[in-house]
Amino acid sequence: MKKKRLIIGAIVLIAILAVLTALTHIGNNILLDNMEVTQVSLGSFQRNYKTYGTVTSNLHSFFYNGMISSVNYKETDYLHKDDVILKYKDPEGNEKELKSEIDGYLYAITADSVQIYDSSYYLTVLLKEKYYDQISLNSQHLFTTDSKDYLITVTGKKDYGIRRDGDTVYEVIFSFDTLENLKLNQQGNVTISLNSLDNVLLVDKRAIYETVNGYYLLDGQWLSEPDETGKYLIKVNVRGSDENNAVIEGVNLEGKSVCIINETIRKVLEDDQVN
Repeated sequence: MKKKRLIIGAIVLIAILAVLTALTHIGNNILLDNMEVTQVSLGSFQRNYKTYGTVTSNLHSFFYNGMISSVNYKETDYLHKDDVILKYKDPEGNEKELKSEIDGYLYAITADSVQIYDSSYYLTVLLKEKYYDQISLNSQHLFTTDSKDYLITVTGKKDYGIRRDGDTVYEVIFSFDTLENLKLNQQGNVTISLNSLDNVLLVDKRAIYETVNGYYLLDGQWLSEPDETGKYLIKVNVRGSDENNAVIEGVNLEGKSVCIINETIRKVLEDDQVN
């Protein structure tokens, strides 16, 4: 009877082991079925720097001498050339008119002048020296508002810096391809195209695995031994990235197939680190 129970127990144990092996095999197959592989390649990388800019224009002052008797416009109103801004009496008591000499926005009325921002809008951006040195006159970049993208062109670079938040920054001036829907003092996002990096190693950004110890790639050969994660992790330096690609440095990486780090693989790698 005892021998019979031992035989039954052994059969049950073997069955359990078989089920566990089958489940492991199924799990590995599911993992491998979800695997995506990409390749490290040599190429050029266009670096972009994102910041913000402000729409501005030139401020003009028009003077008068006398006592204001009436005002036809208020601050921020848009003026056309020859619009009568105000009337005043000169020191001899004569009634005079002060007309706008330009199209633009009324900024202020003072005791002896009217100040108007003209409608020739341009964009000003403050850049740190390392970015300022990488853009040139007439180069084209992008200004983005909530409603529209604008192509902008560098028309001026001020060669003296100012201190801002502990850094020296330089003012760069851009013109717009169109002034449609722009507003004075409007702010928006600016994408600056910097000098490109040539003959660098590029990889799909999704293949980068980041840890507290640095950045890694997972060799595509891991597919043959999915239980040996540490064996196939390749440490790399990341020089930069955009929305799609990362620029990396490492040994013998060109042409290497590496794994896209999806959530399933990330969990496997994290569990392996814990254990």
